[in-house]
Amino acid sequence: MSPRDTTGQTRLSPPLTAEMASSSTSLDFSTSSQSGSSASSGPPPAVPPLPPSSAASAARPAPAVPARPPDRAQTRATAGSDSSSFSCGSSSESESGSEAPVPAARSAARARAPAPARAPPAPTPTPARAQAAPRESGDGGQATPRTPRKHGWDILRSHPKLSQAARVLNRSASKIQADRGREDESIGEADSGSESYTVDYSYSGSRSWTDEGERLGSSAEAARARRKRRERRRAQLTGGARQRSSIFASALDHELKSDAWLALAQGQVKQELSLTDKLLQEELYATVPGTPMPDHMAAQEAALAELEAAVARDSAMLTSFRDALGRAKDAAGNLRSGLEAVEAKLDVVESLVVPIHTVTSQLQTTHANLEATTELLEEALAHYAVPGELAQVVSQPARQERYKPVVRAVERIDAALAFFGAHPEYADAKATAATLRTMRAKGLENVGEMVARVATTSCAKARLAAEYVGVEGAWPVASDAASLLLDVAPALSGARYTAHEAVLASARRTGLMASLKAEAVALGADAPAKSGSRRRSGRRRARSAETGPHVHWYTKGSLPYLKLVQSFLGMAEAEREFATRLFTLDSFDANFKTVVEASVDYLVEVGSGAVARSEESMRPLVTMDVVGVLSETFVAFASVLRGVDGIGLATGLSKFMDSLNGALRAWLTSFVASVASHSAKQVPKDGTVSEHTANTLGYARALLDYEALLQSRLPAVSWREAGEASGSGEARAATTPLGEYMCKVLRTLEDNIHAKARSYKVDSLRHIFLLNNFHYIVSSVRSSGLASVVPGALVGEFEAQEARAREKYQRTWDAAMTHLLDKNLALKASGGESAKLSKSDRENIKSRFSKFNAEFEAITAAAATYTVADPELRDALKAESKERLLPLYTQFVARYRDVSFTKNLYKYLKYMPETVAEKMDRAFA
Repeated sequence: MSPRDTTGQTRLSPPLTAEMASSSTSLDFSTSSQSGSSASSGPPPAVPPLPPSSAASAARPAPAVPARPPDRAQTRATAGSDSSSFSCGSSSESESGSEAPVPAARSAARARAPAPARAPPAPTPTPARAQAAPRESGDGGQATPRTPRKHGWDILRSHPKLSQAARVLNRSASKIQADRGREDESIGEADSGSESYTVDYSYSGSRSWTDEGERLGSSAEAARARRKRRERRRAQLTGGARQRSSIFASALDHELKSDAWLALAQGQVKQELSLTDKLLQEELYATVPGTPMPDHMAAQEAALAELEAAVARDSAMLTSFRDALGRAKDAAGNLRSGLEAVEAKLDVVESLVVPIHTVTSQLQTTHANLEATTELLEEALAHYAVPGELAQVVSQPARQERYKPVVRAVERIDAALAFFGAHPEYADAKATAATLRTMRAKGLENVGEMVARVATTSCAKARLAAEYVGVEGAWPVASDAASLLLDVAPALSGARYTAHEAVLASARRTGLMASLKAEAVALGADAPAKSGSRRRSGRRRARSAETGPHVHWYTKGSLPYLKLVQSFLGMAEAEREFATRLFTLDSFDANFKTVVEASVDYLVEVGSGAVARSEESMRPLVTMDVVGVLSETFVAFASVLRGVDGIGLATGLSKFMDSLNGALRAWLTSFVASVASHSAKQVPKDGTVSEHTANTLGYARALLDYEALLQSRLPAVSWREAGEASGSGEARAATTPLGEYMCKVLRTLEDNIHAKARSYKVDSLRHIFLLNNFHYIVSSVRSSGLASVVPGALVGEFEAQEARAREKYQRTWDAAMTHLLDKNLALKASGGESAKLSKSDRENIKSRFSKFNAEFEAITAAAATYTVADPELRDALKAESKERLLPLYTQFVARYRDVSFTKNLYKYLKYMPETVAEKMDRAFA
């Protein structure tokens, strides 16, 4: 949108306003119907006054209506008249492209005629829209009447700026008419034969001007060219006029109510003015000498010059390419001639070489036949010479330092036998083969005897596992003997000689057994077990709530036999690899079984002894440890101790595992029963943690070390029927077999603890026993991994029982505390120390002091013999007892200390409050 002034009207740029002010051409809004000629040639009508009904629309700014120069065909049709009006009405002119050229005579006559003077427009009383001609139909038929638009002139008058723009466009159209008239004059002069200086210009899309700089003279050819260019230009201007007419008609259809239309019209006006300005500059440059060339024409000239220079460069390059192509064609012709000459010479050489090649091939075939015959003769002679050459070698006994010649002699004999077997037609082939077989048997016998000697002397020696297990390049036997055996074994196997294998297997059986025994001695597995356990003699009191009675529990993995199992596994793996290279496939199972069977039996014997020699109380833990290690290595043992077909060669180890598993299942069942059946009369006299409780919790903690093993073994154990537990809800709440088993054990132990507590005759000692044992159970579960398998509900129940026992023990002090209460008896007179008490009151006070002293002494004397194993629990019990007793006793003493109830006060007041606290601290010593 263009800027507005203070009155709300759209302001035009200064050049446009000046142009409008100087224009006196009116705008014709009549609807024209053209068919090759102008619709109206009279003066434009005067603008009628603004009707009152359009006052509102005149108050607001009107939109700009785009305007274009008048149609070139329309202005040409009215070139001879005095009017210069511009029609913006709806036109039904055909869109055939361009109008027919004007005859040369008519153009010349019009050019020679002087330009008519422009007459001022006469006012017309009737608006042009009221007299609009009927619109032509698209197919040339009858025109259809057009309904006049309402308030057209009123809308036009409400937009004075649009009227000014239209007048400017009419003025531009008049100038173009005048220029065209001058062109026609020039064309007429050219047709009449006179010469004049003219400028030829053409317009196509973007204007490209060409100053030909020639005087065409009277050439009819040049005139026709100019006429064609002029006709094209007129067609373009005609199209612009049609577009402007369409825009004006659309603006009137919308009654010019939008500022956007005004801006669009203003932009179109500026565009047409710019185009007209360029046309005027071109006309001025062409007609007025000395006028500088316009900028756009100069730019076009420069572009044309650059294009001509580029064309010149391309022409020169094309010429050079043509020259190079010609030279290349000449070179190709010369090369073709040379190749043809070479080909002719090659044909001559080929005709000479072919006969020579044929003869050479025949000679090569003959030579190959001679060489094959020679090789066959040499091979046959070598095989015939074998008996004579190797008779002495195979007849002598093989020794460890010189066994290789015998092995090689046997290999040569085998090759000779194969040759004579393939060629039985040779002379003396059968006799020679018989001799060779005899020599072969002798040689193999000598090698086998040597292997037996080496096996007996070297393979039966003991070697510790550390000397060859896991050592690269080491074998179960000495290195020199191993090298000899591994070197000879393939030759003997290839010759299918197996007489030495039995001796070798027996020697390795002895050597492996000796090695295993030496390993057992080195590890201490053959000695009596040193499990660290000691037999307990006499009564031991618990030293702490954490460990219970002084017991040395078995430590997992401390049994020397377990290390022997690992060592034997490595020895067996090395032995199998060694045997695979020594024995043939057919005899491997029997020979390897001979090697390892006795050692496996010895390993089982050592394991059984280790378990049997362990302390009886720790034997279940030792059994679980052995079963765990054997279970971990069972797959590896099964892989080593198997035959070629996968059948186990040594079953002693699996039988040993079965026996250990049976013993373990029996113990797990008997353990629950033993917890329940422990004698209720075997109780500690001081009320400390029962040895049975400590041992049961010790076993429970030790079982956690074998959790993975027990999780797989417990489902097959019938332990649920053992014992008589008081509850089974916690066992059902356990999520693992071990947790369920632990619940069963603890419930059984709970019942046993209550049975033992009932054997105490003193209530305070019974409460101390229950308190110690349940506190020990809770602390053991909390401080160990048992908390992860035992349900929290069961532990909470044990804590509640501990709290009840603690409360009941504190109530045992009530026997002494009852004598400190006044029981609604005012024993102290209101008169103070001088008050006298009756005899019954004095006796009552004496009796209360005496009874308290007796009860207090009895309770403290008994508490001094009790034991509370946990130091923290012990201190807490003492503190609670003092909190209950001391305040009452202090108050009691303060009340009757100054009362004259006896002449011998300290006979009854035997303990001051401080003394009472000291005696209470001596409890549980």
